[in-house]
Amino acid sequence: MTKKTHPGKKRLSREILGIMVLLLVLSMVVFSLLCSVATVMIERVFESRGIVLDELQEINLGNLIFNVSLLVSVAFFIILFLVITGERLSTALNQVRDKERALSEERELLIRTLSHDIRTPLTSVISYSELLTSGENIPEDKKQEHLLLIHKKAGQIKELTDILLDGGSRNPEFFEDAGLLMKQLAAEFEEVLEDTFKVTVDLSRCHKFTGRFDVRELHRIFDNLISNIEKYADPNQPVTLSVSSEGSMLVIRQSNSAKAGCALAESHRMGIISIRRIAHNYAGSVDVNTTGSEFEITITLSEF
Repeated sequence: MTKKTHPGKKRLSREILGIMVLLLVLSMVVFSLLCSVATVMIERVFESRGIVLDELQEINLGNLIFNVSLLVSVAFFIILFLVITGERLSTALNQVRDKERALSEERELLIRTLSHDIRTPLTSVISYSELLTSGENIPEDKKQEHLLLIHKKAGQIKELTDILLDGGSRNPEFFEDAGLLMKQLAAEFEEVLEDTFKVTVDLSRCHKFTGRFDVRELHRIFDNLISNIEKYADPNQPVTLSVSSEGSMLVIRQSNSAKAGCALAESHRMGIISIRRIAHNYAGSVDVNTTGSEFEITITLSEF
């Protein structure tokens, strides 16, 4: 199996080769100038002093000028080459170190955000399992709904675990009607929260549109919104969600009032970081606005 050369190494090799060619040309120019200047200056000195050289002396003098000029040109080439390539290699080494550090931080952040994301569907599985085994008289249709939800959340946990193990691969699919997908996610958002919160969902501007989405990523966005609401939102105040397809952009906006004395905890920040990572995959952005006890997050996806 042939070992492939890293593109960065190829680029660096080409840069060093280019530097060598440029310095070689400069050295040849320096050599030519030294020979010419030295010859002219010596001729003028000899002429002013009336010194006349025979043919052999002229040949020896010419060889001396040639050798000295060549030595100076080679020294010029070596010194400049070492200085320039030394700086370039130092820069390249720093860039490699910075990239390795960034990749290490990204891997650590990926593990932390995915670990956080797994907790949300896991909490749902535990809650509905406890409800089904509590002995309460639950209608059969509700039991079936709870079982389906447990199965769905267990599937999400598996998907997130797979992402955690394989390093975060994506699997975007093409949707002829991505608006319908968003409406289904919004309906699940409302269903999960409606028993505890007064939820208002606005889909009036969510029209039919096409796009490529990784469904797991969209589930993670809504799961993080749900998780943050369940932990930090005031149950006595309304929770709002709007989804709109505005031109070539998809905008998800969610707002709520925070519980009294509720600070922005680490898990809340991790949820927002997770959403930012996903939005980045769609050349999107995440804007968070907190005014007093009011919290609002706007997620914009622009390339799908």
